[in-house]
Amino acid sequence: MYCFVSLKLCISSNTLLPQTEEQAPTYRDIVTQPMDLRTMKTFAEQGRYKSFQMLRHDVELMAHNALAFNSSGDRCVGIGCGV
Repeated sequence: MYCFVSLKLCISSNTLLPQTEEQAPTYRDIVTQPMDLRTMKTFAEQGRYKSFQMLRHDVELMAHNALAFNSSGDRCVGIGCGV
């Protein structure tokens, strides 16, 4: 249950939503292959995920991007490392 509460907290802080240039000016310099929950929802609705492995890849990509972009002291990075 803790994971879901923590994830909701991070989503509400826009950590797992598409990052705009205004929100994070250097995001695209660091993250070359962005992924977020909104995009994943769209992919799922379009039937792009043909296997669990495809979905897992995007979840792992999203986590990798968050770890690459956010500082080690960031609240959501700590949550991600603890899951």
